[in-house]
Amino acid sequence: MKISISMITLNEEKNIARALSSCTFADEIVVVDGGSTDGTLDILRSHGKVVLIQQAWEGHFGKQRQISLDNCSGDWVVRLDADEAFSQIIEENIRAVLESTPPDTAGYFIRQCNLVGDEKYYSNSADNYENIPRIWRNLKVARWEGRVHEILKGLEGGLARQWDAYIVHYGLLDKKRLWNKGEQYSQIEEAGFNSPEELIYRDYDVQLRPSRSRVSSWVPPYPPEKRSGLPGVAILRGPNLNLWEMQNYEPLCKSFDITSYTTNQPSFDISHINVPIVKLPPHPKNPAYMVGLEAELLDKDIIYTADITWIFTYQAAIMKQKFGKRIVALEWENIPFAYEEDGQMREMKRFNRQMVDHFIAVTERAKDALILEGVPEEKISVIPMGINIDRFRPDEESGTRLRRELGIGKSEKVILFTGRMVWEKGIYDLLYAAGLLELDCHMENDAVRFLIVGKGPESECVKNRVRELGLEHLFTFMESYPYHRMHEMFNMADIFVLPSISARTWKEQFGMVLIEAMACGLPVISTCSGSIPEVVGDAGILVQSNDPRGLYQAIKGLLNNGEHRMELRKKGMERAIREYDSNKIAMKVGQLFEELLQSSVQNQKGTDEAIGRDYFRQGRREVEALVPVEAMRILDVGCGEGILGKRLLDRGAAEVVGIEVDPAASERAKENLSRVLQGDAEFLELPYEEGYFDCIICADVLEHLKEPLIALRRFNRYLADSGTIIASIPNVRYYGVINMLVEGEWKYQDHGILDKTHLRFFAKKDIDTLFKEAGFEITGIAVNMDPGYTSLNAPFSEEISFGRVKLRGVSHEELKDLFVIQYLVKAEKAGNKKMYDAMNTAIDSGDFGKAIDILEEYLEQHPADADSLYRHADVCYRMGQPDKALDSIDKLLLFEPERSDAIELKSKISMVSSRG
Repeated sequence: MKISISMITLNEEKNIARALSSCTFADEIVVVDGGSTDGTLDILRSHGKVVLIQQAWEGHFGKQRQISLDNCSGDWVVRLDADEAFSQIIEENIRAVLESTPPDTAGYFIRQCNLVGDEKYYSNSADNYENIPRIWRNLKVARWEGRVHEILKGLEGGLARQWDAYIVHYGLLDKKRLWNKGEQYSQIEEAGFNSPEELIYRDYDVQLRPSRSRVSSWVPPYPPEKRSGLPGVAILRGPNLNLWEMQNYEPLCKSFDITSYTTNQPSFDISHINVPIVKLPPHPKNPAYMVGLEAELLDKDIIYTADITWIFTYQAAIMKQKFGKRIVALEWENIPFAYEEDGQMREMKRFNRQMVDHFIAVTERAKDALILEGVPEEKISVIPMGINIDRFRPDEESGTRLRRELGIGKSEKVILFTGRMVWEKGIYDLLYAAGLLELDCHMENDAVRFLIVGKGPESECVKNRVRELGLEHLFTFMESYPYHRMHEMFNMADIFVLPSISARTWKEQFGMVLIEAMACGLPVISTCSGSIPEVVGDAGILVQSNDPRGLYQAIKGLLNNGEHRMELRKKGMERAIREYDSNKIAMKVGQLFEELLQSSVQNQKGTDEAIGRDYFRQGRREVEALVPVEAMRILDVGCGEGILGKRLLDRGAAEVVGIEVDPAASERAKENLSRVLQGDAEFLELPYEEGYFDCIICADVLEHLKEPLIALRRFNRYLADSGTIIASIPNVRYYGVINMLVEGEWKYQDHGILDKTHLRFFAKKDIDTLFKEAGFEITGIAVNMDPGYTSLNAPFSEEISFGRVKLRGVSHEELKDLFVIQYLVKAEKAGNKKMYDAMNTAIDSGDFGKAIDILEEYLEQHPADADSLYRHADVCYRMGQPDKALDSIDKLLLFEPERSDAIELKSKISMVSSRG
């Protein structure tokens, strides 16, 4: 049998050697090159199996592929693109698969592993069988059709089967090349892409790459993208990206590799932002959702997002859940539980709050709102927004120049308002205050000018109201003014007014325009809405919201009091420089980033001083005894250095996979286990199919997790239906802990029940509930006991005293529970409950024979289920069948040689058997 590989190339110097190296099984590799000008041809000519055909590229993929196919002489043809490689499974098994292929099979569909970000991750959303056969018999009727998205025709008469094996695609890793490809494709009508972004940015559902997509060791790795060496920070703002916020982060570019993310439909002018910007396509149903964001965030150390009400913050939270990314959220919202009347919004906010590592609240009121919503205070830092005080400063020359441009006289007093033209900004109150000022002062037409800069849904209504009031001569309207020149506007005016009004769902969150005006030496008048009082302090005049008369009196008073204007001018500038210098703000944000990065390193590192090497070297014989002998594929969560897993491999397990958060321990575990995944088990996505593992071990793990229930539910997916999960969990009901509480203490320790790294605490009932809610049924519980239990004077009494504690009415089981240091839990998926219910029903009705039949039928499928063996032995013993009972109890003791209840039952059975 001869196998041909069919390829086409054009300037594939970066990829072609990798593709060729995975073709070890091929008899010939027929390559049609479209006119490469890089080193592609030299690499092709140096390969012994390559049959090179040069055909000038005409922009027609189908034509190039057909030329290659026409020159393939093998019995089977396999298509391979230059930016792909065969997985090790294909390399090792393809000949055997093809040799055993039935005559009616014309070809095979396989899966494509599209790598995303780097070689560790892939697109799970594209993990489907390809719609064109990848492997087919070399039939003369086979032909390629189509200029782009070409289709293989002629195989319709034969059966095409699915082979669960991967081709590995590297093309998405080269963003520059992919962009160029997107530009070319967008010019081809049949391509289906209107822009490069549509090709590059898609919702990949990034996951860890499946183990079955592994390539052979001789396949060269993909060259990693060159990076700056600085910590990577992604700033997510969706369509809200703007210069006035970004000026606070531009100074950080020397210390961090910052990239900002917006959509290709931003709401503001972003042309003057001096931070790299990536524009992603918005989702057609939500303009704030950035398509393809996940892949962009894979190499970032910190994700800096905005309020928890935004969908892009939810996208960041998903990255935290999957890959443990550090998230910082800038929170402006100062109304607790805002928008939570909507159930979907409420749930999204809850999830986002849970996933964010640290919040930057721009005001104390924003901090209060977070605390009321349940965010711990230690997770919140109050850092206001700042401005570039080198740009926002007194500049009489620029103000005079702008007055000339706008036709405003030198003697006119300009009262400036900038903001959205909406009711809640108090724009109507400003109109009415102007009307009162006009009536009171009977000013000449050029005495006062109200300049309104902004637009919004109320624009026309506002202008109509001005006409109704006869105030056209006082007002000048401008829809916008470039933000990078906004300092000119403030320097042109005499008074700045922001008369915001609080509404049920909105209060002024900060008021950037206020600090911009103050920094330029412009006196400000505002209201007591939302966070304005803490932003302005004593550097401005504040009146009540929704009070045109109070606003009019403040404006009139300031117009007539030049000394007060100078006082506010000085106070405003001093406050802006002291509190709102963007360089100072950047330093605070940068320090927070550094602290988060440092804590992340410490958490991952798990230094020997903090945890101790012995922690990772535990053999855990008591856990090993609970692992079913027939379990071949085992997952050890929190594997340490892999000592337990190595023992399981030595005793016959086919595969033991470990998960370990500590990098040093995980490196050492690689010497002992089949595979080690380094990362936080709570968020790590496993590159395995559902039901892959026969046994999952969580030895001293669940108490370290933030959400053990969520983690257990995830592990349930990866456990086989007949599998077993084993967990060791400290008992917080231990008498020593109770005594400590009575003494008014709760002292964390380096290890034990109150280990300082424990996040959750469990008593026995809590364990039962946890496993039940996670979809498991506990089939057995063993314990590690305090030796003091055996020395009790009266272990079966109903009283016990320790320290100052005296308990009465204590049952034997409750007494024993007080001395349990750790529970060893054995459980299986809840589906076996029917068997136990049927058995118990039979026993309750006295039909022990039926109970034995039910157990024996179950044990045929689960021969090493220790608890079922014990029940079988017990029922047989009661039925007077000691030989059957001894047989089951002896099997049980092979698996759990120190199980006390089994030893006791064997003694009883042996006595009966010897008498017989």
